Amino acid sequence: MDIILSSPADAVVGSYNLSLQVIPECKGQATSSELGKFILLFNPWYSGDDVYMADEDMKQEYVMNDNGIYFLGHENNIMSAEWNYNQFDRDILDICFAMLDKSINHRRDPAADHSKRNNPVYVSRVVCAMVNSRDDKGVLVDNWNGDYTDGIDPKEWSGSADILQKWYNEGFVPVKYGQCWIFAGLVCTVLRCLGIPVRIISTFNAAQDKDGNLTIDVFYDISGKRENVSGEGIWNVHIWNEAWFNRGDLGSSYNGWQAIDATPLKKSDGIYCCGPSSVTAIREGDVDLAYDTAFMFAKVNADYSIWIRNEDGSKTRVYNDAKQIGKFISTKAVGSDERMDVTSAYKYEEGSEIEREIFEKATSKLYEGDGMASTYKALAILRHRFSRKPSRGPLLSGEFKLEKSPLAGQDLSIILVLKNLTPENTDVEVHFNVSSTLYNGRRINDIWKDSKSIALEPEEEKQVPVTITYEEYAKYLHSDAMIGITAVCVVKETDEKILVEMDILLEKPSLSIKATKAAVLNKDIPVEIIIGNDPSEHLNNCRLSVEGSGLLDKSITLELPPLKPTQRARVQFDITPFKIGIWLLLATFTYDNFTVRASHSIVVKAA
Repeated sequence: MDIILSSPADAVVGSYNLSLQVIPECKGQATSSELGKFILLFNPWYSGDDVYMADEDMKQEYVMNDNGIYFLGHENNIMSAEWNYNQFDRDILDICFAMLDKSINHRRDPAADHSKRNNPVYVSRVVCAMVNSRDDKGVLVDNWNGDYTDGIDPKEWSGSADILQKWYNEGFVPVKYGQCWIFAGLVCTVLRCLGIPVRIISTFNAAQDKDGNLTIDVFYDISGKRENVSGEGIWNVHIWNEAWFNRGDLGSSYNGWQAIDATPLKKSDGIYCCGPSSVTAIREGDVDLAYDTAFMFAKVNADYSIWIRNEDGSKTRVYNDAKQIGKFISTKAVGSDERMDVTSAYKYEEGSEIEREIFEKATSKLYEGDGMASTYKALAILRHRFSRKPSRGPLLSGEFKLEKSPLAGQDLSIILVLKNLTPENTDVEVHFNVSSTLYNGRRINDIWKDSKSIALEPEEEKQVPVTITYEEYAKYLHSDAMIGITAVCVVKETDEKILVEMDILLEKPSLSIKATKAAVLNKDIPVEIIIGNDPSEHLNNCRLSVEGSGLLDKSITLELPPLKPTQRARVQFDITPFKIGIWLLLATFTYDNFTVRASHSIVVKAA
């Protein structure tokens, strides 16, 4: 006799006991026997499931692929980095369910929590909250202050397994430390493990709108130093997730990709989490829909205003741009490591009529019910449409350029190009400020400042050289290896001001990793890693970590001697692949609080 069992599409995910009860036809005592246990997950292969995804290649990418890449850098220098999701590694499934069981929702009402675990909207929201540690002793502690002495520098993590297993094995104590790409990597691991398709999204020039008015106001003093008073700003890159499921709470037009941001930036219903927010709702300006759609809309659509705080305390707006926010929204392409641009999924073309209409719609919805909707809508229209159209043309233009590639350990050669846009002589006072910068836009250490007077003839363009020596910036450089330079340019005759700024991402030592022969299951294969130093920098406190699902049962960490300028280090060791398939071997080299990564894809075949 064959017995076929099937679960309803809306069954709760979790662990089940399977038993068989036999009832005799005649009177007699029923007998029951345990057949075993099984774990039920969401099923993107079943058309009745809320997470159903029709395309097989997409399922292989967004559910089954246990490694991937995310994009970082800034809009003019987009780079990729690898991450091991490890969703099939030892104990990961148990850890995922432990996360659900440790949530505030479960502690408050276990029965209600369990009953909602058939809903990917609910489950993804719980996971989003549990990945960070702000409210509920979740997995990972966030840290952007640059001091990681009592934990791990976020840039040293290269996969999810070490973090999740550390949290699980050490009594659910939050792990130190993480930043946005790590929160996104953990969400990918947990949701893929539970059967929910998910991917990582990188957005360049992402806004953090603290007051919810769809405008990012950034302030500088007259010397060019950025003030951090508003708490608002633009991140060079911010990374979150999209998960794929139906939105029964909103309607079928909002099905599909849902934005989830586990980085603890704001509270939602009293807990640090963000989303899921329908990407369709974000694009259409439906900012009143659950969850946190207004906050996500601002990340990719807010206006950007720069203000100069004058010496008398007054403020002058020197720049306003409705096109600066939300550029090159990116994810890994299906089946390759190419960058796929998904900006059009989040917003209509900048400057188009429909884009302006959507912005006005979003602004109106934000203020509905407070009696000020019409007023705020009118202000938004004026700001968004007309604030970048001055009554007369500017008197001056400026931009920064690099003379040569910015290598860490070498002097930086920068040029400020100023152009007089008038037919008259113009005298300009330029105030320079250079500081170390985090990828979230925050300036943390002043490095150098100077002032110069520049005389410009009618319509003259002049180049003003700036050199920042390695000795000047070395001790202030953060692990993000980024330096920000600002120039406040004041036209003496009219007191008109412009602000010119640029973030410089320094190039780090080279790193390569490769297997030197074909990989066969359960057979040792040699691996070679080469580290190349530049001509001028001493590298101290060197450490190398290597990990790879299917290739290493646990990560390898090696302490290395210091590297002198121009010196190359070669590290060789063997690995023993224990799974057939295509696996990613990922190397992370750290030195003096900086991090370099490299990866190598290895095809493991049967013996």
